[in-house]
Amino acid sequence: MKEQSVNPTPMQPAESPLYIVALPEGPVQEQALIWQRQLIERFPIYTREPFPPLHVTLATLMPPGEKLPEVIQCVRDICQEEKPIAFRTTGIGCFGQPSLAVTLYIERSKALFHLTETIHRSLAFTGLLRASAVPHWAYHITLSSAITADDPWDEPTFARACYLETVQSVPLEGKLTSIALWYPEFRPLAEIDRFLLGKNTERSEKG
Repeated sequence: MKEQSVNPTPMQPAESPLYIVALPEGPVQEQALIWQRQLIERFPIYTREPFPPLHVTLATLMPPGEKLPEVIQCVRDICQEEKPIAFRTTGIGCFGQPSLAVTLYIERSKALFHLTETIHRSLAFTGLLRASAVPHWAYHITLSSAITADDPWDEPTFARACYLETVQSVPLEGKLTSIALWYPEFRPLAEIDRFLLGKNTERSEKG
């Protein structure tokens, strides 16, 4: 893997947190993209594409600065030892302030919890992890959120969107096949690196 630069650039904002996320594939991703677009058409809090990419957050780090290469190597090592994870959704739900987000909840499995715990334990030496809530982690895929919106919805509009979306039944299955490191910008996506889950796998191609 090529050496990573640690100088702040548009792809590496100096003051931005770093997210470690799992990327979904399969029926869940396909249906979530449909629901995301339908939700945005009904409540246009995003005024242009691309929309926020679908993902499952596993860890959030403070700005890594010079420790970024160590973080990348640590995540790479974990991905070489862990396998892709099958998962199921449990329904559409909502997060209140400050995110005001409509999300797709994911069933908490032993494999997903193990991966999350491994990432947090392995990165503890960096001192970068934000307050960990791994035992109570609510796994989800965000469809829309006031935090990333171009024109954030107010609370009454959010409540209406939440009511309309949560009536849907979502017994879907999917698979988490890769882990990405990125900053919270998506126009363009500020992705630092991405790795396939699976022993001795090569680096994943960015989508």
